[in-house]
Amino acid sequence: MKLNLIKRLCLMALLPAAIASIPPAGAHEAPAAAQKPYRPLSLDDIERFHGHLGPSVILGVRMGEDAVLNHGFPRCFGIKVEAVCDAAPPGSCLLDGIQLSTGATLGKANIERKDGDAVEVTMRDEKRKARIQYRIKDTTRHLLDQWKKDSLPVDEQARKIYGMNAADLFEINESTE
Repeated sequence: MKLNLIKRLCLMALLPAAIASIPPAGAHEAPAAAQKPYRPLSLDDIERFHGHLGPSVILGVRMGEDAVLNHGFPRCFGIKVEAVCDAAPPGSCLLDGIQLSTGATLGKANIERKDGDAVEVTMRDEKRKARIQYRIKDTTRHLLDQWKKDSLPVDEQARKIYGMNAADLFEINESTE
């Protein structure tokens, strides 16, 4: 009987400290894997994930890598992505590239797709309240149209885009909320 009372008293003494250590709802620190330095994706990495190489998946990778590597956006946690693109391939392949490069995934519900005529991707850094928006440049669209007209295989188109800088491919606008 005394032992049970002592156990209860000890638990009651520890309870406030245990409760204080619980983070507020919605606040969590990214797991160690998400905090590791980002290594740019190889064409093999992209093909292994997506199943083949095509221009849309590479455009998504270029957007995500630019946000993470050049603008300090977080990977996996603390990032929200809204992508306006087609619901079906090849346009929707952009989403695979974004998921792979940013770590924002459908499973974590921090990426969503919306219908729209023009591709537009907005990423938000929840901690810094930063926002970056990507739109495909007209010059990029014309280049893709020309390659299609010339019957350039999609994997060759992907390799060409892979070698280009994000600033050459997209209109990029960064701001704070």
